[in-house]
Amino acid sequence: MIQKGEKVIIHPELGAITICFNPRAVRYILKIKAGSVYATLPMHGNKQVLLDFIEQQKDHLLSQLTLRKKLILNEDTVLTTHTFSLNIFKSDRDNFYVKLQAGILHISCPHHLSYEDENTQCYLKDIIHRVLRTEAKRVLPLLLLDLAKQHGFKINNITIKGNTSSWGSCSGRKNINLSYHILTLPAHLINYILLHELCHTVEMNHSDRFWALLDRVCNGKNAEYRAAMKLQQMLPF
Repeated sequence: MIQKGEKVIIHPELGAITICFNPRAVRYILKIKAGSVYATLPMHGNKQVLLDFIEQQKDHLLSQLTLRKKLILNEDTVLTTHTFSLNIFKSDRDNFYVKLQAGILHISCPHHLSYEDENTQCYLKDIIHRVLRTEAKRVLPLLLLDLAKQHGFKINNITIKGNTSSWGSCSGRKNINLSYHILTLPAHLINYILLHELCHTVEMNHSDRFWALLDRVCNGKNAEYRAAMKLQQMLPF
C-alpha cells in the first residue's frame, strides 16, 4: 500500500521503486525492503539527482534483489550474531522445535517439510527475527547505558524495533531507537552505532562538531568504522 508522501515509479530493470520524501533525511538513501527498492529523498533534494543515484547503484541493487529472491534458509545457512549462531536441521518430530542454548539457536524442522515451501521459509524467518528482537532487548540497552556512563552521555528512553531503514536514531528528547539488526554486526561496530546515537544526544545533526565528538569517543577510529559500516547489510530476509 502506498503511504502518504510516497510515489512509485517503474524502472525497466529494478521494477517498482517507492520514492519517499523525508524532511529529516540529510542524504539520498536506497534500501531493499520486502523485495522492492525504496528510495528516500531528503529535504531540498532533487528528484533527478535521486534518479541518477539509482542508476549509479543499479548493479548493486540488482544483485541484492537477486540475493533476496534466491535465499532459502536451510541446513547450509550460516548466520552468526552477537549472542548466537544458527543451526537449522531436520528431525523426526511432527512439529518445529526451537531452543536457544549455549549461544546456538537450534531450529528443528519436521522431516517431511520442504525448505523450498513458502510457509516453511516464513516460519524460519519469523523465528529468527523474534529471537533477534528478544536478544536485542536483553543486550543492547545494557551496552548503551554502559557506554553512556563511560562517556558522560545522558539519555531518556531506549526502544528496540525491527527498523530496516536505519540502524538507529535519536530524538531531540534524547530517546534512542535501535534496530535489532544491530546484533548481526561485529562487536566493535555495534559499539560504533551505539556511540553514534549517543553523540546525537549532544549534536543532533551531522556537523563537524558531531563527527569530532564521535571520533573522540571512538579513540580516533571514526573514519575506519564509518567506512566499515558502508559494507554492512541488514539481514536479506
